[in-house]
Amino acid sequence: MAKIIIIGNSPSGFSVCRALVKNPTGHEITVVSRESGPAYKRDLLFEYFAGKLTEKELFLCNDDFYKQNKINLLKDREVLRVDTKKQKVILKDNLKLDYNFLVIASGEEVSLSDVPGKNKEGVFRFYSLKDVKKIKQLVGLSQVVGVIGEALACQKITEIVLAKKKEVKIVSKPRPEAFFDIEHAEWIEKFDLAEIIGEGNEIKALKLSNGKALGVDLVIAAGNYIPYSDFLKNSGVQTDNGYIVVDSLMRTNIENIFACGRVCKQGVVREANWSAQTIVNAINNGELSCQRL
Repeated sequence: MAKIIIIGNSPSGFSVCRALVKNPTGHEITVVSRESGPAYKRDLLFEYFAGKLTEKELFLCNDDFYKQNKINLLKDREVLRVDTKKQKVILKDNLKLDYNFLVIASGEEVSLSDVPGKNKEGVFRFYSLKDVKKIKQLVGLSQVVGVIGEALACQKITEIVLAKKKEVKIVSKPRPEAFFDIEHAEWIEKFDLAEIIGEGNEIKALKLSNGKALGVDLVIAAGNYIPYSDFLKNSGVQTDNGYIVVDSLMRTNIENIFACGRVCKQGVVREANWSAQTIVNAINNGELSCQRL
């Protein structure tokens, strides 16, 4: 019986679980997830934010899936580092997990580079269900919402926020051709974001590179994705700009470590968007990884 750890409960991570339990072999399976619930369809978060889908409609399974299939799901946990020599995954709470095989399906995260104030409370990255649930709640309490990041993602969020009768300030470039100047929405593309200003936990403004400040109550960052793989530093796992290098069978340069989904690089041009095809590819990648296991 092998100990298999899956880092990330993304659709690709879930596909590995599902492929493993289709043909039970008695393996001990542990999933380490940053999320609070079961796997879900991340590409549908915009529809959920807009109120077109319920939270339940996002999930790929229910909580019983893990218990019924004897999968140890560790929720709200983050990986600190991976010790490939001792074959251990060390979590930020210092829990140490042994593995025989490791599958990395940790996905991506929204990058805010080095913008001062990016870690203030009131600044949310539009990527996880946990954050989007909080954003939905706070948008209702806000008057002016700041949206920053990749242009097309900013446009989607702006349209949803405007439908909620809120004012929006967007700092992104280039402005999409399909976006026209409309009431209650100001799109700034001539100047960069210099700082997110706040007092304590309260967001006050977006400061631009020309010195102008835009008053906002909440900041939503979207797009500009980078791989969530910092925990692999000094592990020996080969990466390229943070993306894990794998072969056609999803193997890394270390024999018993695999990667699948958005965190891995397969020698093709990547598009940072949330589409249904990404889910399909993730499932296929997960199944290939399981075949190798």
